[in-house]
Amino acid sequence: MPPDLSSVPEHPRTVLAAIGRGSTSLTVVRRAADLARAFRCSWEAVHIVTPDAFDRNSDLDAADALTQAAELGAAVARIPAASVADGLCAHLEDSNVTDVVLGTHRRSGWRALVQGRLPTDLVDRGVAAQIHLVPSAAGPLPKRGKRQLKSGDPASPYWKTAGLTVLTAAVALALSPWLSTGALSLLFLFPVIGTAALFGTRPGLLSAALAVLLTNFLFVQPHFAFKLTAVQSWVLAVVLGLAGAHTGFVTSELRRRVGLSDRNARENASLAGFALHLTRVSDWAGTARIVCSEVSSLMGGLQTVVVREIAGELKCIASFPGEAMFSPVDTTALEWAWQHGEEAGSGTRILADANWQFQPLRTSLGTLAVLGLASEDGRDPVRADQKVLLSTLIAQAALAHERLRLEDDMRAAGTPSKSASKG
Repeated sequence: MPPDLSSVPEHPRTVLAAIGRGSTSLTVVRRAADLARAFRCSWEAVHIVTPDAFDRNSDLDAADALTQAAELGAAVARIPAASVADGLCAHLEDSNVTDVVLGTHRRSGWRALVQGRLPTDLVDRGVAAQIHLVPSAAGPLPKRGKRQLKSGDPASPYWKTAGLTVLTAAVALALSPWLSTGALSLLFLFPVIGTAALFGTRPGLLSAALAVLLTNFLFVQPHFAFKLTAVQSWVLAVVLGLAGAHTGFVTSELRRRVGLSDRNARENASLAGFALHLTRVSDWAGTARIVCSEVSSLMGGLQTVVVREIAGELKCIASFPGEAMFSPVDTTALEWAWQHGEEAGSGTRILADANWQFQPLRTSLGTLAVLGLASEDGRDPVRADQKVLLSTLIAQAALAHERLRLEDDMRAAGTPSKSASKG
């Protein structure tokens, strides 16, 4: 139910929906929309992209919720950050958000502890916005499948771990005449830390367990017998176990952050490359071809087309990867985008039954061209999490077309002056 309007303060408010993954995300969107209607204010939905959510499934889950938020009138955005708390705090510092809607999930283990601390972390960091928690009505979230190794054998890391630990035990046995038992035990730090860094926490703990057993069997008096009550074995188990667990956790976090950084770097490099390609052409057709090919590549293989007015008629200047075919509804949406300077077609509020989505390239000189996008399956060609990227591409394409128009105007204005000077 929407909140009681009698409790709404007089100062303007802004509602933010923090989108995560799972069954609660859509509920968060609807709750934020209800608050915005009750407060009669604007609202936005953001998805904090963190290293531990760096997978395609997470993006698709968030995209569904962002799409619904956009349909309900919210401004949507994706924000990369090291953690959800960091991303939200950074965003809240630069905005006038007064209400934050968060979702909670039924998780077990340390994930539940970490996620349950998010509201407390926001308060501790000085966030003054009111926090609205939306509990999950569904069961626990399904576990995400881990990425398989290139070998395709899930047991491969454990076999390699066992082999490396046994090899270390053989080296320690060869050095036993010259080293004490304590010094020999330190050698097992190498396989424990190495396997935890290469394969993860579980192989690291396996290496620690094998190291303790081998040390107890080979180097604790009497030799070649298991002494489970040996104090040095228990101490060694604690030390190696902590070393393996810590190394596995740290390297896992580093891999996720590197993956997120690489992803953002690739996107930024692609945008920079797109702008560079546009500066290398100085004609309308060449610019249109680059816009079509680059936008298609960056937006996941969409079919693209650039249309502009020539001699009073809208004509297709370039298309990629093949020739563009428009239905009557598509043509109407194209004309609307050109005449009104507003997006139209599939995925928009105007002529949504069209197969194409048309984005006008608006500049200070007016609408100079229209970019069309279509997907092979006929669905909305632009996901909600791609809207920020698309707006950046459209802005760069519009600047390139504005430059072409200014160059044409300068050439047209320069011709009479030259003839006049000759006369």
